[in-house]
Amino acid sequence: MILYIVVFVSSLCLAYLVRGTQGTYNSVTRQQMVNRVSLGGIFCLLFTVSAARIGIGNDYWQYRTYFNTIYKGQEDTLEWGFSFVVIWMQKIFGYDQYRLIFAFFAGITIFFFLKAIYDLSDSFFLSFYFFFALGNYLNSFTTVRYYLVLAIALYSMKFVIRKDYIRFIFWIVLASFFHKSVLFVIPVYILCRLPWKKWFYALLPVAALLLAFMPGLFREIVFFFYPFYEGALFDVPHLSYINIARSLGTLFLTLLFYKVSVKEDTKLQFYHHLNILALILFTCASYIPEVSRIGYYLNISQIFLIPGILIRIPEKKLRNLLMVGTILMFALYFIMFLKKAEQIDIRLVPYRSWLFENISNY
Repeated sequence: MILYIVVFVSSLCLAYLVRGTQGTYNSVTRQQMVNRVSLGGIFCLLFTVSAARIGIGNDYWQYRTYFNTIYKGQEDTLEWGFSFVVIWMQKIFGYDQYRLIFAFFAGITIFFFLKAIYDLSDSFFLSFYFFFALGNYLNSFTTVRYYLVLAIALYSMKFVIRKDYIRFIFWIVLASFFHKSVLFVIPVYILCRLPWKKWFYALLPVAALLLAFMPGLFREIVFFFYPFYEGALFDVPHLSYINIARSLGTLFLTLLFYKVSVKEDTKLQFYHHLNILALILFTCASYIPEVSRIGYYLNISQIFLIPGILIRIPEKKLRNLLMVGTILMFALYFIMFLKKAEQIDIRLVPYRSWLFENISNY
């Protein structure tokens, strides 16, 4: 646990040095050099901790089994892109080199998360702080494929905002080769990029009621793509009070400062729309297995929406008060997350590394 806090604080010190600048092809400013060094330092720090872990994450050893059965041709339930990479790496580095495979996916995942935050955030420091405090980095130690595509989905948001839908769809289709649930974001992100009229807001309660009272239809859709979810251990209703509270709190903040922060900013409107849909999903679709995996594609945008609103509040005292209060709330969330990290369905604590332990014991 102490290691994670040290990594968090160290990364934040580097993140504080990052400032958004307009780059040029002919010259590199001093700030741009500081940004590159700082981002490189954050990447190395996060990558080392993730790549050097062993037995950390509730499905670590399950993934090792996947790697080996994929190589032997005995696994056909996982997406072919993931299988291709696993086979390719084992042909190069040898059978059962699972540590290198974990390291490869860790590097790609962290790169896309950092690139997305740098490209999209109005405050890299705040967005990175919220990203880490919400457990997104540590959760990437588990469900390796999902967090890879979540990072790519986050990165792809910039193309939606620019209405560059060709490149957006390209990246999402590429990500679907590793976890096809990400295809969900193609219509949803495009829908959220559109300007929502008053009549559209009136339709949202109707959509929520349909989602709440027609579980059979939506479960059939999920099971069409993931038939092995039906009847599985996690095929039980789960109401995520934490995610509902986060979405409600973010919605309240947005509505409070909508005119001064969001109304004229298409980027913040996009994140605001995603947050509304996340609230509806977490509230009305608890019957969907692993609903959080769909919801995170939506509410991860909060790491951009909240800083975007806070830094645009015109009154300095109110802005600083809300900023400090929000930072403290997220710090409390992170502490609560770490306290739960020892649970058997998470298993992030205590941290173990193959750098300091005899891997023959595993």
